[in-house]
Amino acid sequence: MKITIEITPDEAAALIAMQAEFESNRLEVGLAPPRRPMNLGGMIRVPISRNAKWYREFCDRYASSRRRNHRKFDTRIKRANTSRVLSALCDGRQTASKYAEDFLREARARVRTNPDEYRRATETEILYEAEICDEEPF
Repeated sequence: MKITIEITPDEAAALIAMQAEFESNRLEVGLAPPRRPMNLGGMIRVPISRNAKWYREFCDRYASSRRRNHRKFDTRIKRANTSRVLSALCDGRQTASKYAEDFLREARARVRTNPDEYRRATETEILYEAEICDEEPF
């Protein structure tokens, strides 16, 4: 089943901004000495940079059902798939991902909260179409 969703120029600009934010922010961790040394030469992991806030919240919504003893966060979301779906939406291509609606919801929320940031120079309302279908979900 194909679903056609109309995307305004402002929403397309918000999606492009989300894609740029996603590609420029990535979780990176480094090693640092602990505040209270316990082992000789022992190090702890500390974050150097973080994922974009909207991406962290997106991953929270789709937590993995896998349970482990330690506190590491597990998610079903993969960066490569997220990048592919965002690219498809930005280009107006067809996507079968069920997560595309989440990205469009975030883009629409951004346009509502900061309309001037995503306003296009032209006042004509050209609608871009992105098709979402159920054929190949990731």
